Amino acid sequence: MSAQALSNDEKAHLQRHYVNEGGELPSQVDFEGTHLRRRHRRRRFLHFAGLSLLVFVAVHKWSRIGIVSPTPNAIHDENGLHAYALNWSAIEPSEEFEWHKCYDNFECARLSVPLDYSNPDGAKAAVAVSKLAANVSSGSKYGGPVLINPGGPGGSGVAVVLGLGKQIQSIIGEQFDIIGFDPRGVGLTTPTFYAFPDKNEAGLFYIDFPMNTNTSVDALGKAYAYSDIMGSQIAYSSRNVTEYVSTPLVARDMFSISMAMGYEKLQYWGFSYGTVLGATFSAMFPDNVGRVVIDGVVDSENYYAGESSCLWSNNLIDTDAALLDICKACVKAGPEKCGLHEDSAELVLERINKLLDGLKSQPIPVVKKSSEHDMTPEYGLVNYETVKSVIFGVLYNTHTAGAFLFNMLAELEKGNALPWFQMSPARAFRSLLACDCPAPGHELPQFYGLFEHTLAIACGDTPLENESLEDVQKVYDDIAKISTFADVWGMHVRCSGWKVKGKERFQGNFKHNTSHPLLLIGNTAANKMSKDFEGSVVLTQNTSGHCSISGTSLCTHKAIRAYFQNGTLPEKGTICEAESQIFGSNNLLDEVDTSIMSTEDIKLLEAAYTLQQNYFVPTHVLPHSNLVRK
Repeated sequence: MSAQALSNDEKAHLQRHYVNEGGELPSQVDFEGTHLRRRHRRRRFLHFAGLSLLVFVAVHKWSRIGIVSPTPNAIHDENGLHAYALNWSAIEPSEEFEWHKCYDNFECARLSVPLDYSNPDGAKAAVAVSKLAANVSSGSKYGGPVLINPGGPGGSGVAVVLGLGKQIQSIIGEQFDIIGFDPRGVGLTTPTFYAFPDKNEAGLFYIDFPMNTNTSVDALGKAYAYSDIMGSQIAYSSRNVTEYVSTPLVARDMFSISMAMGYEKLQYWGFSYGTVLGATFSAMFPDNVGRVVIDGVVDSENYYAGESSCLWSNNLIDTDAALLDICKACVKAGPEKCGLHEDSAELVLERINKLLDGLKSQPIPVVKKSSEHDMTPEYGLVNYETVKSVIFGVLYNTHTAGAFLFNMLAELEKGNALPWFQMSPARAFRSLLACDCPAPGHELPQFYGLFEHTLAIACGDTPLENESLEDVQKVYDDIAKISTFADVWGMHVRCSGWKVKGKERFQGNFKHNTSHPLLLIGNTAANKMSKDFEGSVVLTQNTSGHCSISGTSLCTHKAIRAYFQNGTLPEKGTICEAESQIFGSNNLLDEVDTSIMSTEDIKLLEAAYTLQQNYFVPTHVLPHSNLVRK
């Protein structure tokens, strides 16, 4: 399919989500006929820790999440256009897949499904789908489609497959189609919705939205009030869309995708919230489970809880242990590798807490000049809220960023606050207020949003309504008993003001005998959920962090591969060690003795390590969308 003009929404989505594989993020993408010209304006604002295109990317050489650009081998037509730059809106949604060549090595489509499955002849939704096709030229038997969900809710499966589909396929097997889809309310799936008409309006809202519920006496109350405003805004402007983005409806969409590809039984790998989606599908369609891996298991019963004391209340059970794990690794690594080194993990942790306590009463001012002649430098504060949020975000993926975090904290102790200022939520929100003056007769493009798409799904899935501030305060008091990070866990209070509930909500239970047993990867919640799904097995990866891709374990990914390829499950009680380390070298493959490994295992290890370095599971400490910066 030749290049066509991209809509503003499509351009924004590509800028926001898609991974540019291999090498540096281009400073400019120029599809001349499509009017897509973006300088280094969009930055990844937190699928992982906020954080740090500037910092983590620069140091770890991550593949960038940002602009989809022509690869070095891209095909161009006579006008110099990228041959497979896809105009999604030009694709007519269909009930059977009509695949279009896109982004060089992929195929894309829009699947038409009922907006409301109880009214199949009524309005339709169009699910955006990307596919990395199977390679069966080697004589292997076609394995069918495997659907991918990166979590969130709100993560784009289309984006993850376009960016990391090759690595996922290397793990699962080349005989499988790797299928990414944007769930309802997310990315390129339509209908979509907006809380604010443009980024300036969004900036006015978010600039004062508390990102930490314990930085002042009224912080929780302000978050509660702003959540009510957000809920009312969506109820007023987008009820007709947000009523139809619930997890059960997305589970039905997954069944529709699988059936449209000729498979009655679902094959699926879901991460974090994607485990709720996988568990929901398995409970709704127990006879249609083919291979379902739920990785980084979330307690689905808690997720759907109808009582205030339960909803999103046990997600932090292992969080403090993850921080302590980095502290222990710091002690073991020594002062040469860890700038916070002490003789015990407890002393390292004490040092971190002392730094945080100091920031509560004395934030650090920062003035950033881009050059000696810059007359309008940036300025702001590095405070408790920023540093605590970044620490929490890193705990999702300790093996990639734990060491760098601790060395950054050591620099902050010395007064070097500039790198932390780059990660400040206030700085990012302030950028929304910058004036983008449109040409006469044109309007600012609609702003995709930050929290809205996550909240529409997560808050719409629960029957909980009309919580009082006292109820919310009690929940946070209870969470604080299990984790010191309760103050940066904003999901519960953000749901307290949500008005629109899903037309279809999950009302069942998870006690089912599925047509093929599930593979669960995790610890506390995984063991709880496994008791419900008969015959399922829990694999535990001995790493801190969230999901298997938070570390690199050949053992884990060989088990995943075997499960998809022949249905075999690991032995009950299996614990997989990792090849990666928190304070390892910058390249894991330099540390591992590959001379004793098979070619297949080396390829598997490389793919798993790439997923670790490009951790794509959304966090909930900060927004997981991009903000515009010039």
